[in-house]
Amino acid sequence: MKPPRGVLKPGEEGKVCHLLKGLYGLKQAGRGWYQEMSKVFMKDLGFTCSAVDHSVFFRRSDEEHTIVAVATDDMAVTSKRMEDTIKFKSEIKQYWDITDNGPIQWFLGFEIKRNRAARTISINQHAYIAAMVDKFKLTNA
Repeated sequence: MKPPRGVLKPGEEGKVCHLLKGLYGLKQAGRGWYQEMSKVFMKDLGFTCSAVDHSVFFRRSDEEHTIVAVATDDMAVTSKRMEDTIKFKSEIKQYWDITDNGPIQWFLGFEIKRNRAARTISINQHAYIAAMVDKFKLTNA
């Protein structure tokens, strides 16, 4: 990667540039984002990082138990009380622009269906399986 024109003066052609901020698409961009996001979650918002999975954060008190699963820049938020998820969304908006897609339907290629009347949640990978069958030309197998 070459530095932008004008950054290095004549005679400095062999020097290395240090990025102050990770750019989207670089190998370390995900790491930089995780460090910033986890700092906000843990220091500013009072979340704890799960010891089992470092992409899961939770905040627990007498009234609240909010869990956030993160995959790069996608987040799935759950809590017993709707007001806790609303509170989390308003807090996170202070740091980043967010898009709220409403109740979860898809996450990381998984389809998620919730039947509130029956109090059930089902998760499947039909779309992924269909894509793999098509990819390997096994549709009629």
